[in-house]
Amino acid sequence: MSKYIYILLILFIISCSNEDNNLPTIEMEKFYGKWYTRKGCEDQNFMIFSENGIYSNRYSFNETCATNESNTFESTANYTVIRNEINYDFLTIGEVIIEGSNDNTATTVTDINYSQERVIELTDEIMVIETEIRHDYRETRYYTTTFYRSPN
Repeated sequence: MSKYIYILLILFIISCSNEDNNLPTIEMEKFYGKWYTRKGCEDQNFMIFSENGIYSNRYSFNETCATNESNTFESTANYTVIRNEINYDFLTIGEVIIEGSNDNTATTVTDINYSQERVIELTDEIMVIETEIRHDYRETRYYTTTFYRSPN
């Protein structure tokens, strides 16, 4: 009887490890570098995934680089990628690095209790990230954002 339990346990472990092998993985050489959203001012809306595990993200709501009405924010983090999931350990979140002349944007989100980003498409020129967000009092929501290697 104990032989059968032992064999079943081994089969279960093998089947679990095979399931992990079916998860999507990304090519890290394509992942590293600077990515743009192509929304608003390109100098104020980009993210960088460095090979050393450092992430930085700049964002603003300025429509063009000529106007600077909105603040420009920067977040930094250490990051890891497991299969296609990006995990962050934030060092700074939403620090104002350029003050806008007429900023009235809200930047604090207090009801998010879980968020996960997954790379769902990656080529030499395009990266699509799906973000899963769970709120305290709303259903889970999914957002996709396309990023581009070049700003235009």
